[in-house]
Amino acid sequence: MKFLRSLPKILLYAVIGIHAFVITAGLLFFVYCIFFDPPASSLELQRKLFYGHKIEKKIFVEYEKIPERVKIMTVMSEDGTFRDHWGFDFNAITEAVEKNLRSKKVRVGGSTISQQLVKTMLLFPGRSFIRKYFEAILTFEMELILSKNRIMELYLNYIEFGRGIFGIGTASKVYFKKDLSALTKEETASLITIIPSPVRFTPSTFSRSKRMSSRYNYLLKKCY
Repeated sequence: MKFLRSLPKILLYAVIGIHAFVITAGLLFFVYCIFFDPPASSLELQRKLFYGHKIEKKIFVEYEKIPERVKIMTVMSEDGTFRDHWGFDFNAITEAVEKNLRSKKVRVGGSTISQQLVKTMLLFPGRSFIRKYFEAILTFEMELILSKNRIMELYLNYIEFGRGIFGIGTASKVYFKKDLSALTKEETASLITIIPSPVRFTPSTFSRSKRMSSRYNYLLKKCY
């Protein structure tokens, strides 16, 4: 009985402790990211340890050396208001909910580039309320600490582009045997196209999907 009476207090302390850990760890990590490039992301480690993926050697491309076309296509494809929001695009979230309700499936996420980066660097794949909750806390912290340029730089260098392929510089070498700066408009668009489904599709197979093909054609049409 004594334990049951103290249970609410124990749970409260546990919740406070978890929040304090996540907030503190997030702050330390993002301050670290101001000065250094993390050796690996949480997603990389999970793919290697739990799925047995062989991780390709990362080719890190500094923000200034990332072609403007890559940045423009990424924003167009993944987060049209990236430069204007503080980590969350509530209009996109609302649209995603409406589309998912109409299709009766979770087809669209509505996550911003910042949210995707937090999930890649610190959390785990999948959809759950708890993950989204901590993702929101960490995204807010990251937006306070890191510049938009740094967020974009980390995003393009750590997101997944295939089994064991992380970062667009690495993907460029693996798929096209070229430096990122040498990619054609079509090759660039094919890489950006597969960002939502990098394990399922490659630049040479995404055309099997009508939805992915539409993304590709949209990028070609709208970007110089």
